[in-house]
Amino acid sequence: MTNHLRRCHAKAEVDRVRVGIQLTSDVRVRFSGVYVCNIYRGDEVIEKSTVTSEEYSITVADLKNGDRIEFVPEDEKNCYFELQNVEIGTDFHWQEQHTLSYRGILVIQGKEDGKLQVINNLDIEEYIRSVIGSEMAPTCPLELLKAHAIISRTWLVSQLQRKARSQHPIYKKAKLKVYDDEMIQIWDVMGHSDFDVCSDDHCQRYQGLNPDNNVDEAINETAGMILKSGGEVCDARFSKCCGGISEKFSTCWTDEDYAYLSPVRCNVDKAKDINYTGDAMSLKEWVKNPPTDVYCATKDYSILSRVLKAYDQRTTEDMFRWSVKYTREELTQLIKEKIGVEVGKVVDLRPVEMGKSGRISRLDIIGTLGHKVIGKELLIRKALSKTHLLSSAFFVEKSFDGQTEYFTLYGAGWGHGVGLCQVGAAVMAEKGFSYTEILNHYYPNSEIKLIRNS
Repeated sequence: MTNHLRRCHAKAEVDRVRVGIQLTSDVRVRFSGVYVCNIYRGDEVIEKSTVTSEEYSITVADLKNGDRIEFVPEDEKNCYFELQNVEIGTDFHWQEQHTLSYRGILVIQGKEDGKLQVINNLDIEEYIRSVIGSEMAPTCPLELLKAHAIISRTWLVSQLQRKARSQHPIYKKAKLKVYDDEMIQIWDVMGHSDFDVCSDDHCQRYQGLNPDNNVDEAINETAGMILKSGGEVCDARFSKCCGGISEKFSTCWTDEDYAYLSPVRCNVDKAKDINYTGDAMSLKEWVKNPPTDVYCATKDYSILSRVLKAYDQRTTEDMFRWSVKYTREELTQLIKEKIGVEVGKVVDLRPVEMGKSGRISRLDIIGTLGHKVIGKELLIRKALSKTHLLSSAFFVEKSFDGQTEYFTLYGAGWGHGVGLCQVGAAVMAEKGFSYTEILNHYYPNSEIKLIRNS
């Protein structure tokens, strides 16, 4: 990977991004600065006005299906708007509502389902500034913020390019394949039609203005930098905690893999020392007797508290190794409610296919009335938790106390595990590794390049 690059504010191949903020029936917004308000019916402006520092409430009664309102700031660098009741962590255990502020253009579209789609159209670098301050606490080490700025920019450019070219199979609606004995579903950004990316964990966290000197420095120091491999922009994925080994792309998404997303041990000195054979017995050993030499195994709260957002810190005690326990009846009902699979009472959960980190990509749910194989990893995580299971790297132990049957899931890591491990990278930064060394480790066979207008 290139270690020295000329500092310049290279302009992205795509200058702006449309971010889906919320789908709601009532938008409450306050403006700071002067905005031009245009109301559109199709491509025609039917009303134009100017709004200033006032609070507005816009409901579904104000917009017909297909109509939209655009609030365009006169000075994008100094104007901002504030949205109330913005949901973050949707369907996860940290789901909350906040009042958040944003720069750029505010777009509100009327939808046929009687809802309003709220979209923020803004400069890519402003978006990246928010993302790295939303994904990680802005107090985290500068080298981690630099690394995250590059991969967040890279991931976005990759998705925008592929979506525009329509060359990638993931850019269709969320794939759902249901057969008599198998149910496979893949989620990705292809499900977004009104905007480019959403503001939540499904894409990248984007929680509005995050003013912080460290974040600004990270953005300025890495302006225009992205990762490329073989001349192509990398699909630079990342997750919270890999659990000791990063995962390959095909375990979680489409059946293809990339050299720069090769599984690596979360330790620079032992990067290729996987020590995992991909079967149920080795998975049990990997989870039960975890390595202590991997970066994401840290229990150092002084590091974790500097790196993780407040709501993420509630998970710090059990993200590296964790367990959840269900009665047989609870597990049976949970699977039925979450993904609609009925196999009678659950008898067993057996991995059919696993990746290098132990994450299960195909899981056989065996019941008294039959069985169903489900995948990939996110469907498995949805099926086995009221929110989302921390990861799909787990094994099951069954027990009986004389009255009740229990299923205990013992697992490793938090998230899909592909690409950069945020906790592991934080420890690397604390140890003095540079952002280029961090990226070298988690994205082998890639190099830093500057993006320019084509």
